[in-house]
Amino acid sequence: MMRLIERTDGVRLKLRSTAIRVAGAAALAGVCALGAPALAQAKVAVTGYAVSFALAPGAAGVGSFTEPAIVPAPNGSDAEWLVVSGRNQQVISITPTGQQRSIASGMATGVNGPLLYASVDADGYDWILDNDQGPGNVLYAVGAPNSQSPGLNPVARLGNYGQDLTLGPDGALYAADNTGLIRCQISAAPAASCATNPLPPPFYTGAGAFALGAGGGQVWFTDGLGELGSYGPAGFGGPFPAAGVSDASTDPGTIVTAGNGMLYAAAASSPGSGVNDEIVELDPQAPDGVRVAAAGLGNVVAMTVGPDGNVWFLDAADGGLVGELNVATGDIFRFALPAGLALPTSGWRIAAGPSVPGSTGDGEVFFTATTSSSGEPQAAIGEVTGIPFPLSAGALAFNGAVTVSRRHLAVLTFACSGQSTAACEGRLTLSVRTRLIPQGKRRRRLDHRFAGPRRGRIRRLLLGRWRYDLRGGHLLRATVHLPRLAYQLLETLSSHRLDATVTSTTRLGTVSGHTVVLDVAPAPPVRRGGHR
Repeated sequence: MMRLIERTDGVRLKLRSTAIRVAGAAALAGVCALGAPALAQAKVAVTGYAVSFALAPGAAGVGSFTEPAIVPAPNGSDAEWLVVSGRNQQVISITPTGQQRSIASGMATGVNGPLLYASVDADGYDWILDNDQGPGNVLYAVGAPNSQSPGLNPVARLGNYGQDLTLGPDGALYAADNTGLIRCQISAAPAASCATNPLPPPFYTGAGAFALGAGGGQVWFTDGLGELGSYGPAGFGGPFPAAGVSDASTDPGTIVTAGNGMLYAAAASSPGSGVNDEIVELDPQAPDGVRVAAAGLGNVVAMTVGPDGNVWFLDAADGGLVGELNVATGDIFRFALPAGLALPTSGWRIAAGPSVPGSTGDGEVFFTATTSSSGEPQAAIGEVTGIPFPLSAGALAFNGAVTVSRRHLAVLTFACSGQSTAACEGRLTLSVRTRLIPQGKRRRRLDHRFAGPRRGRIRRLLLGRWRYDLRGGHLLRATVHLPRLAYQLLETLSSHRLDATVTSTTRLGTVSGHTVVLDVAPAPPVRRGGHR
């Protein structure tokens, strides 16, 4: 049973799902080949938030629902923006912790289930394609409250029946429509000029374009038959044959470019089945070499690229689940939805979360959901948390001047700078080199830098070794106990200062600084006792 906890800004579904690892080609229907979750998936969980009734009051007999338009907030915050329908239709924002608020309203109210919406961020605005419940699309630019043009800004009416929207490599918006590909050049936000490019033969020209994506300097699309094509500076390319694949998906939101630079699309193994039970992969620079990256899936209806660079998707089969394709290994991970959360019967969309890592260096993806798959459901938004961002190189710094106590102890502080996704990993050695004078030759002043006559032997005194593995913004404090010989040397120096050398071996990140100055602590005050 779903447990709802009331909030002033929304309702959170507190239950979490579990992860099941499945071999890349194992069937997901019926009995599955199961294994232990991979280590990287240990913190991944699926939760959900019911959309506040104040933001999406349900129409009698219909309820409220999320539209298939969801993207990270265009103002760089940690929120996600989406469109919801009920008696009113609004763009709302939701944070990773479920805080919700209205951003804009005024679009035509949808009835009888989600309509075809899509959205992308560009030039500081959330651009939304609305098929306006009939022939003709409306392109909106939605601005944050503190932007130059806050709220809902109608920009253009274009095309006929819109399907999908993407941001091209040339900075223009591209809409998939039954008239073809519509290119909208943003001229002065929030404004755009749009022109239609009809699909040429041998593409199926009777239905226009459906799924859209961008990668490798091209815009990628599917036509009404599921044939895959591209559009770029040289015009249209394709259809590209898929080895062993009958047809790619025509569902919007099923073409993505993963972190490895490869293009992925949902596809059907049986011609005309309408069930996307495969994910295919191709190199944008060699699109004729299409291969099956994952088979035996249920029905992939939406895809995105998570903060880890892998493909995350919604599988509408078996009541709905969230899946991940590890593009490096080909493994598939399945995440069940918590009780009380369901995928909608249409209007599926999954989107990467904001590129702002949490305190643990993890990120999210969000997806359209509902509190019920039947009856009068309430709009909900699903969230997958705990997805690790790829680690970036941090910069390790340490205190260059350290006081050595009379007990021969010194404390060094190492700090790794950068965001929580940065990391510093490696090994440090602290040592000093000195010329040791034979014992019979006492000297009034012993200084390893100015050691008088060049007699005696050079000796390297090891002061300490450390292995470090720090995330960005974290500190490591290491206590050094100086060897007796090193402390005696420090005491005999005229300045009571000893320059130690830092030798670093780094695996990730950089190390700044090469020396640490050791300074002897002042002698404690002499206690005077006695009786008067």
